[in-house]
Amino acid sequence: MIDIATSRWAKWVLIGIFVFEILFLYAPVTLLYIFSFNEGSVVAFPFVGFSLNWYETAFTNRGLLLSIRTSATIALMSSTASIVVGLLMAIPLARRKFKAKTPIMALVLSPLVVPHLVFGVALLITFRSVDVLTNGFLEFPLSLPAVAIGHVVVLMPLIVLILIPRLQRIDAHLEEAAQDLGASGWRTFRTIILPLIAPALAAAYVISFIISFNEYAVAVFVSGPVTTFPIFVLAELQVPVRVPQIIAISVVVVTLSLLVVVGAEIMRRVFERRYQVLSQTAGLLGVADADTE
Repeated sequence: MIDIATSRWAKWVLIGIFVFEILFLYAPVTLLYIFSFNEGSVVAFPFVGFSLNWYETAFTNRGLLLSIRTSATIALMSSTASIVVGLLMAIPLARRKFKAKTPIMALVLSPLVVPHLVFGVALLITFRSVDVLTNGFLEFPLSLPAVAIGHVVVLMPLIVLILIPRLQRIDAHLEEAAQDLGASGWRTFRTIILPLIAPALAAAYVISFIISFNEYAVAVFVSGPVTTFPIFVLAELQVPVRVPQIIAISVVVVTLSLLVVVGAEIMRRVFERRYQVLSQTAGLLGVADADTE
């Protein structure tokens, strides 16, 4: 009997599906790179000529640069806060047993199933309601911090989902060995647990930063006078003559994102090797303790 997963025709079908997915995902990005160097102002073939004018125009657009700086600031704030909150939630959910664990996990992950558009409206109503109920005493203006708070709620479940599997993989012998050598709970976490989950933390931070930087549905409701990069881009796309410079800056953003992802993957592999060494050491210590007993 021939296994369909290893048969020759199935192999070519899978290769064809893979090629189709690659083209489907990266063909639009490739077109962005091509048209960013197009000398013409119309985004259409035939290609007029090679030029860097649109990059120069984009990098001299003060409104565009200000929106990028605003989005980067929001992403930095929300990603940092999300990492801290997500880590504090992931540790007990991954390494402790308690009765309310399942409902708490469902509550933590619930923002994943709420559309960002609905959440943006709810957040706007919440900020306005707090202002009215306290008669302006707890006024919370729609601005950069409001967007960051909204992004923290959106990003936190993703960070928890990334950190929990990593925390569950850590060998308990590592903590036991550290405690046998006299390390306190905090020192064990700082010198053993934290370095081992560093790749997951880096990956979670990169993902949350990119998502926050490009998030639109929440920001458009609570940003107030602040203009983030996605909001600026959507407004500029309404003017056809400004589309080429938006394409140019989009290419820069995509390239930087790819470089950050590659750097995070290199870091993950480095720490993965370190984890394997520590796991082998902990295993040897566990065997030695068992023999002593």
